[in-house]
Amino acid sequence: MSTVLVEPAYHTELIDGCEVEKPLPKNLHAFIQTFLGAALLARLPRRYRAATELNVLCGADRLVPDVTVMERSARYENGDLADPPVLAVEIMSPGQTLSDLVDRCERLHKLVLHNVGLSGRNGGKPGSSHRFPSKPPKKI
Repeated sequence: MSTVLVEPAYHTELIDGCEVEKPLPKNLHAFIQTFLGAALLARLPRRYRAATELNVLCGADRLVPDVTVMERSARYENGDLADPPVLAVEIMSPGQTLSDLVDRCERLHKLVLHNVGLSGRNGGKPGSSHRFPSKPPKKI
């Protein structure tokens, strides 16, 4: 008898000491995420990289933004990004509320990040523009 290892259909985030399942992207969400990641990779200067679904350490939390831009020289701990990313993007998923999405962005912003992008369903803005700048953005 053989054993089959099946990858889970979600990522695990660590928020306030509790493990929380984040479903893997599906359909349009995955397309937007891939397109945005590829577009960023094609246009970013060489000192930056873009990745999708990358574990990011935010103090004691571990979050998984949809798209992350980091410096090539960024530090990693056990495969998780330990240095603050330059940009994190969250894309609204079906079944996710605007309040949940804004909470995620606020957590990223509060803990380490100064540039957080928020995209609504079908790539549109979810209501008014939600950007959380606390410092002038770095020039890329």
